[in-house]
Amino acid sequence: MEAALISKVIAVSTETPAYIYQALLPDVERLPIKLGDFQFRMYNSTLMVWERKTWDGLANDMLDSRLAEQIARMCREDTICGLLIEGWMTCDSQGYIRTNIGNRKVSWNQVMNFLQSVQQHLLLDFSPNMWFTAKRLLALRDYYQKPDHEALRRRPLPPPGLTPQQQLLCTLPGVDMTLAKRMTEQFTNLREFLSPDTVRTSVQGIGPLKNQGIEDFLTKSFKHEAP
Repeated sequence: MEAALISKVIAVSTETPAYIYQALLPDVERLPIKLGDFQFRMYNSTLMVWERKTWDGLANDMLDSRLAEQIARMCREDTICGLLIEGWMTCDSQGYIRTNIGNRKVSWNQVMNFLQSVQQHLLLDFSPNMWFTAKRLLALRDYYQKPDHEALRRRPLPPPGLTPQQQLLCTLPGVDMTLAKRMTEQFTNLREFLSPDTVRTSVQGIGPLKNQGIEDFLTKSFKHEAP
């Protein structure tokens, strides 16, 4: 299903603070949802469920196993689940965490180990403060309602250990790292190698066919042919 056909409405639990609900308007609907605090559909119609926790609330729920039970219940459903952690956390000299609420007798390592374990089952995301949570939710919805993302598209990396000139030569048809190094060893600069008067076949590995392919590439017009 196309992303454009997916509803942009974010279902918000009736227990979610009013300021978050109001910040999500108009793309929001208050519902007595059973899983998580927020729900929306991904680009392929899969239901995505997000549970919101402050760092302080996370520490509390870790101590009495409440969050582990919530996560287990969420993961039993046919959904993609995430944990959105709000606020900030640091630690004192003894390694106990300090949140915007105050100091807690929970160590940094306890919290990090807990997150390491739960991320095998659900996604993790973060909001620096309660005012940004709504913006982050809208961004998450928009992100997961796209099937493809420009930032994740694979781009070929230049081979390591090459000069910028050799990297450029590797973009020519049939030219690999070894051949690019031979070219720069035999010619003074790129201008000399790319000159139409240069006998490129003098480089070991460049025969008449490969040379013609390079020449065709260099002389091909930038203009697109009319359909």
